[in-house]
Amino acid sequence: MSSNHSTKSSVAAISIFASAGMAAAKFVVGIAIGSLALISEALHSSVDVVATVITWLVVRVSDRPADDEHHYGHGKIESLSALGVIALLYVLAGGILVESWSRLTEGAPPPTLSAIPFVVLLIDIAVNFWRARALHRAARDTKSQALAADALHFASDVLGSSPSSSASRFRGWATSGVTPRLRSRLR
Repeated sequence: MSSNHSTKSSVAAISIFASAGMAAAKFVVGIAIGSLALISEALHSSVDVVATVITWLVVRVSDRPADDEHHYGHGKIESLSALGVIALLYVLAGGILVESWSRLTEGAPPPTLSAIPFVVLLIDIAVNFWRARALHRAARDTKSQALAADALHFASDVLGSSPSSSASRFRGWATSGVTPRLRSRLR
């Protein structure tokens, strides 16, 4: 149990630092260039920080042996933690939807095109790919549902970062007249 606990706790702790670093980088660059896609990614990474802190705390508790109040142990807390993380993601998605609609209808200027966000997103993709693999291995070795869920989450983040990168790349579409025509129809 001690080896499993140490492995699970270490992988979760490293994931916290990776999430925090990527959230900060994406937020700073997103604000600097005015990119809602990158700011949304930063907010998503901030939720990832909360999720990985929850996972780290949960794996520290889940390996405790059964006691008088928990006759079958504390493992179910891993499943319950996933529910809280899902709720956070729904709140974030709603906020992004509201801001997107606001920018679309109010005619916000397009973000500044730069190579910096692409570099940040490529680093993010690499970090999330590494994290997904490390978490998957640790989950398999320790039979941890919480780490398996985090591994799947970060694997999906790898795929989710690609559209943000593409959206920034195709900025020309937003300035070509399509968005102004759509905005005029919404009024």
